[in-house]
Amino acid sequence: QNSDVRLVRRPCNLELCAQATNASTCGSIFADMVFLVDNSGSIGQELLEAFGAVVGELGRRFPLDATQAQVALASFSETATLISNLTADGKALDNKIGSELQWGEGAAFLGRGLALAESLLSNSDTKNVPNRSSNSMKNLGLSARNETSADVQRARTVVVFTDGRISDAFGAQKVARRLRKEGIRLVYALVGRAKESSGLFPHLASEPIEENILFFPGREEFIADPASMAGKVLERTCYDLQG
Repeated sequence: QNSDVRLVRRPCNLELCAQATNASTCGSIFADMVFLVDNSGSIGQELLEAFGAVVGELGRRFPLDATQAQVALASFSETATLISNLTADGKALDNKIGSELQWGEGAAFLGRGLALAESLLSNSDTKNVPNRSSNSMKNLGLSARNETSADVQRARTVVVFTDGRISDAFGAQKVARRLRKEGIRLVYALVGRAKESSGLFPHLASEPIEENILFFPGREEFIADPASMAGKVLERTCYDLQG
């Protein structure tokens, strides 16, 4: 238990966590991540395109590598649709976004999207690890640059982009509970919703809730500046911001 081989000490973090800029990238992360995009009727074409732009931007900012980080993309409305399986190929992800992310109209059944994300992550070769939010990693003074892929098991995360108009509240909660029990982190980017109107989502997100729900009250702002919006998502999903 007290062996020098097993015991690793890190200094406490005494600085505020970094804030992402439009040029920030993720230095290191060991994770498989599914981006789940709401393409239901209330989203509209402009916001859907902005969701796609943010996902593409994140794909360029994460250190995609089969041994380090992979990302997948799916959409949900009345059905859940796989757009890109887990990949370390950012260009292929961009191509999929441009050709296959389409406005589906209809209602938003989040539970079906979460179930699809679960299947993607269950079929990956990652192992379950405790959720490690950006702030908690910084507070522990940890950096993936001090770790190797042999030392670190890759985490699993789902990032949901939605306007919050969910049609299957009970079903979504049921699936979300199951994913959280499996150690899958659930993060939500709510566009056009203020914090006081978050409603259902504190029951869907991983804990700590404040780390895993991002509020973007201005729909037009999100559409106009996807690079900045991607930076805000990066702050919550990467513990090793660079630049």
